[in-house]
Amino acid sequence: MSTRIKIFISYLVMGILPLFLFLGTISFVAFKTIADNPFLMTIGEDPDNIYISVNHLSKIEILAQENPTGLFDRDMLMDIDQVVSQYHIGIMLLDSEKALFYTSDILLERGLVQKIISPQNENFNMENHFDSEHFFPPNYHRLVVDDNFLVMERPLEEGNGTLYIAIETGPSQKVSGTPFKRFMSVLFIGVTGLILLMTFMVTRSMMQSLKELKKGVHRISEGDLDFSIKTNKRDEVAQVVMAFDEMRLRLKASIDAQVREDESRRELVTNISHDLKTPVTAIKGYVEGLIDGTANTPEKKQKYTQTILSKTIALDRMIDDLFLYSSLDVGKAGYHFENVTAVDFFKILCNETRLDLKEKGFEVQCSIDLPPDIMVRLDRSMIQRLQYNLTENAVKYARESDRKVVFSARIQDGFVICSTEDNGAGITEDALASIFERFYRADAARTSTVGGTGLGLQISRKIVEDHGGRIWAESHYGEFTRILWTLPVIFLENGGNA
Repeated sequence: MSTRIKIFISYLVMGILPLFLFLGTISFVAFKTIADNPFLMTIGEDPDNIYISVNHLSKIEILAQENPTGLFDRDMLMDIDQVVSQYHIGIMLLDSEKALFYTSDILLERGLVQKIISPQNENFNMENHFDSEHFFPPNYHRLVVDDNFLVMERPLEEGNGTLYIAIETGPSQKVSGTPFKRFMSVLFIGVTGLILLMTFMVTRSMMQSLKELKKGVHRISEGDLDFSIKTNKRDEVAQVVMAFDEMRLRLKASIDAQVREDESRRELVTNISHDLKTPVTAIKGYVEGLIDGTANTPEKKQKYTQTILSKTIALDRMIDDLFLYSSLDVGKAGYHFENVTAVDFFKILCNETRLDLKEKGFEVQCSIDLPPDIMVRLDRSMIQRLQYNLTENAVKYARESDRKVVFSARIQDGFVICSTEDNGAGITEDALASIFERFYRADAARTSTVGGTGLGLQISRKIVEDHGGRIWAESHYGEFTRILWTLPVIFLENGGNA
């Protein structure tokens, strides 16, 4: 369940539910009071009953005020009593000597007469029990003599006697007493507990997730990324926690990759230093030979000088490879792209390859199978450098005899696919997938003996990728190695797509 829904339900419970409970309680008390109150039930049967009862009670009150002695008419009291008794109202009248002059049958049946005239009521403080909210005038006082009756006492003027009016209310008088207060207390505690429970349920899941998040932030601040944050919740806060854990994984992967790259760079510096030191050491040795007279014949001097030149060229090539690799790695190689006709460009490239390898004893075969209208977008110098790297790689691991290189170019699925194949030593299957990886060397010791920095294939991959293609290798160890790479076709001269 989402946090939004939980909060909505919580507010619903905290706001609307107590209101409904309160209204329900009030309604229950009201209906319970009416249902248990004989007087209200009688009045409710016919709205006119209230006017009838009030009219007769008013008649008694008028006599009590204007002619108190007129109340002592038994026939009149019987007539009034006959009417009001139907509404569970009783009348009792005491004379000036506190002798019982008249009482309703309902009061006799309920045993209320003795309770009213009991001696304990003689010293009753009437003023302290005046019912100011009752519809009777202020000269009526309430007597608490029976839980089922509302008893009102009316002293007559000039000590002529005392009038009592009793209304049967039934056990509903107890509703507002201790049981009702207990019920309201239980209701209040229940509603408060329900609100606290809903608040706890809403905040618990969020707080658990936030605590886990806090622990994670603390551990990351200390440099610890080897942990995981688990949560079985599905709310918005849990989603933040899971996103944080995903960020941790990505950060860890990034740092691990950076560590590996730093280690690879250190290894590269070590290898480059070793590779550069080899020709420098050779140059130093031959120069010292020239200086100290070891080369004491024209032939030796020519040999030493030629060796120094070749080592210097190799050293320059290494420095050039390192500079180009660094430029490509940081995206500052400075490409100069142009649209060229594929068949013409690759024929020229193949002829250049043939001329370069002919002096080294290689047979170069070219297979260019491209339509004349195919166009590609490339940097001529970079593609030439790519091809030079591939052929140099073939030279390094060539056979002692029967040296051969096959260059081909064909079109497939909107790409020009080029390949350079040699019949040299080949590459083992476990090393084949890694030869284009950054700083990878299949045989570092052998690379040192054959010369070069070992960056040729990495530079080649970067050049191909920057042209929108891909590069891969196929080989059979001891038989051949084939390097394939692609260039996307941009358009046909007649407007069609390749």
